[in-house]
Amino acid sequence: MLTRRIVWLLILPLWWACTPDEEVFSELSDESLYFSTDTLYFDTLLTTQLSPSYRLLLYNPNKNGVIVPGIRLKQLEGSPFELTINGLSGKAFNNIKILGKDSLLVLVNGRLPVTGEVEAKRVLDYLEVVGTTRTNVVLDAWAQDASYYKGLSVIEKNETWHAGMPYVVSDSLAVAPGVTLTIKAGVEVLMQPGAKLFVLGTLITEGTPGKKVVFRNTRNDRDYREAPGQWVGIYFLEGSKDNFLNHTVIKNGEVGLRIGTPDDDDIPDVVIANCTVGNMSSDGILALTSDVYAYNTVVYNAARYLVANVAGGNYRYEHCTFSNYPSDFFREDPSVIFSDNILLANEELLTAPLQARVFNSVIWGTQKEEIEFNTEGGSSFIYQVGNSLLKTTNSLLNANNNLINTPPKFFNEFLYDYRPDSLSPLINKAKYLDIDLDNLGHQRDSLPDIGAYEWVPGQKENAEG
Repeated sequence: MLTRRIVWLLILPLWWACTPDEEVFSELSDESLYFSTDTLYFDTLLTTQLSPSYRLLLYNPNKNGVIVPGIRLKQLEGSPFELTINGLSGKAFNNIKILGKDSLLVLVNGRLPVTGEVEAKRVLDYLEVVGTTRTNVVLDAWAQDASYYKGLSVIEKNETWHAGMPYVVSDSLAVAPGVTLTIKAGVEVLMQPGAKLFVLGTLITEGTPGKKVVFRNTRNDRDYREAPGQWVGIYFLEGSKDNFLNHTVIKNGEVGLRIGTPDDDDIPDVVIANCTVGNMSSDGILALTSDVYAYNTVVYNAARYLVANVAGGNYRYEHCTFSNYPSDFFREDPSVIFSDNILLANEELLTAPLQARVFNSVIWGTQKEEIEFNTEGGSSFIYQVGNSLLKTTNSLLNANNNLINTPPKFFNEFLYDYRPDSLSPLINKAKYLDIDLDNLGHQRDSLPDIGAYEWVPGQKENAEG
């Protein structure tokens, strides 16, 4: 018993020492708290759609805790914004404790009402801390009306989209057989997560150098603006024909263009002119047993292939720039592959004859081998590559005026700006092909440059500008 008492006498002071003092709460004043920012800027938000959550921290730098009488939106129930505090959502919260030397996380969402205007409209509200006059935050957003295609939608008669409000695809949109969807210059097509465009008829985009047609993700906030894999892709299906994409940007999806249009001729069913396809979590241009012609087109930053033409077909690339340098992905595959076969899910090997022609183009990346020709299907396989700059270990390509393993010296590849700089070996090394204007509408001279861009003296940053 004596030993037990001694143990308790030793433990008791330690127990009291580990018991925290009761938190002391001081009176709230203007100096008691401060927010992590005085203005919360939202990127342009689509009306009627719930925005992603934007984060704020309300700091209590003092030793003692405080009880905040209220945190609320100034417009209360009339506000297009909503707060989430301690897991609960609402327009106003009362009697919130913040411990000393601690902070409170405040999440802010917006669901902005329809404005009835073509241009984006500014929307303001204020986040107020009751009991102070200076601890407030401005909520600053732009509301953009849009034309929505919700759920599984089908375009069943010829349709034309005009610039103004963006077009938003929320799930799957299909262009029916025999139907043409025409998209005019300056149109933005915003694809929500999981969204796909299926073309069984015809897709025509009529962008210009100064007014591109753009397919991209819906989110504009900093962490997602250029994140890959945010929508699925554009699929051209069997029977689709006469497709022409001009001055079109396709970015931040899984697959930019997936083309599966087998037929009995070699007439291109998809022409890709002056386009930019990039930042894909899988492939840039994936074509199976199809007929494709691309010129003045840039494909960049894909996790698997920039260009994969498999299971046969007829493919022609002129004045194109394909670059996986730098690459944001760990990858093992070459940037470009031509194959007369593909192994199907049931282990069946599908094969067909393949013709590939690559002229005046760049194929570059971080791998030792960035172009592959796979002839394992045993079908007829014809390829020609000339006047191009290639990253390759294939000695057979060291012919036809090709430049092998010579750094292209792009203007700023880390900003995905693949124009040649003033010291680039691409300059004046192409063969004249009667493609007089480059991707940006600049005139090519009699000694054109390899790739999608012609070098222009005094060019400035941002190729798309």
